[in-house]
Amino acid sequence: MSSLFHNLPQGWQVKTLGEVSKVITGKTPPKSHSEYFKGKIPFVKPNDLDKDIFICQSEDTLTELGFKHAPFVPKNSVLVSCIGNLGKKAILEINGSCNQQINAIIPNENLDYKFLYYQMNILRNWLEQNASATTIKIINKSKFEKAPIILPPLEVQKAIVEKLENAFAHIDEAVHHLKAVQTNIPRLKSSLLHCAFSGKLTESQNSSHKVQTLKSVVGVEGETLPFEPPHPLIKTEIPQGWEIKTLGEIGKVISGGTPSTSNKDNFDGEIAWITPADLSGYKEKYISKGKRNLSEQGLKNSSARLLPPNSILFSSRAPIGYVAIASNALCTNQGFKNLIPNGNVSSEYIYYFLLHSKRLAESVASGTTFKEISAASFSKLPIPLPPLATQNQIVQILESKFTHLDNLAQFVNESLENLQRLKSSLLNQAFKGELV
Repeated sequence: MSSLFHNLPQGWQVKTLGEVSKVITGKTPPKSHSEYFKGKIPFVKPNDLDKDIFICQSEDTLTELGFKHAPFVPKNSVLVSCIGNLGKKAILEINGSCNQQINAIIPNENLDYKFLYYQMNILRNWLEQNASATTIKIINKSKFEKAPIILPPLEVQKAIVEKLENAFAHIDEAVHHLKAVQTNIPRLKSSLLHCAFSGKLTESQNSSHKVQTLKSVVGVEGETLPFEPPHPLIKTEIPQGWEIKTLGEIGKVISGGTPSTSNKDNFDGEIAWITPADLSGYKEKYISKGKRNLSEQGLKNSSARLLPPNSILFSSRAPIGYVAIASNALCTNQGFKNLIPNGNVSSEYIYYFLLHSKRLAESVASGTTFKEISAASFSKLPIPLPPLATQNQIVQILESKFTHLDNLAQFVNESLENLQRLKSSLLNQAFKGELV
């Protein structure tokens, strides 16, 4: 922060915030008076800040009567959060008020309000460094007024604002397009999976005569499965030569278990043990171990079963739908329904099918506290099954296309980070006098 004050252009000054503005700390009218609230006057809280440069609407509002019991904050004031998440900001576009977590800055005639708004970006570090050392960080009004402000001549301030706004407009447009791509990548993956399990992904199946459907193939506990839209497999026809099987027909379903956690001897052995928490945020297809291992005693004293490599793990509760393939022998807790596939079925094909079938699994789950899919229901889930060679072909195509999409996602993420860094760089240049 201090480096910003060195070698400033001629005519630029460093002032304190209190020297170039009036600071007003917000206040909440008595909540016991319901007639003070739910009017048309903005009553800004920290959650309303950092959503846009300007703010004219807020989650909470005041009536005219309530406005008399809160500080008057004129339009074009810069609002800054000074309790908790320090430095969130916005420009008040119309007259309003704010709560006690916000300081409102009313610039004097020598300080452009937009110039001040942009300068608050580089003051965040100062706020963090000068906050009181409590559980919740606080910058009180008197300390806030001592914040250093770089003050060039007013016409230079306006020129800097114009350049920043032009540059940021282009950056924000690029960010908008990149985020649209980011949003579409999961949709593209879902579409590819739908095509894969309806035979549309492999050209040899596209010309085949489709003769079968997945609608009402199997029942659960004597009832017809609730196969209704929007799940894409419900009424999807499959190519000739494919079969409709259940998971129980193509493999053995094994549940997991947990030994007594009060006995430490059940844990910290050599047997990999997976829980749904281990798959939270896990992006890889294969998994070899979780955060904890079981001992031989722990495996023996629980309902967990040692699963061979290439078994498919499917979380059956809290939440339903995490999927992974065992890269080595391991076991799971009771939050899984695991499938040991037969020799003529690709584990990776089943993996992608289950990745695509979360909503189908949820539709047959039951429970009050939380939904869970039983071993019986899981065993009866239908799966479209082509010949093994076609399964492998589908897996190969999906992996190739998913790799491209993952690379695209990485490029988008890096581009968004670079654009954010570009904004920071432009702001630093602006307040060193390098943009004019």
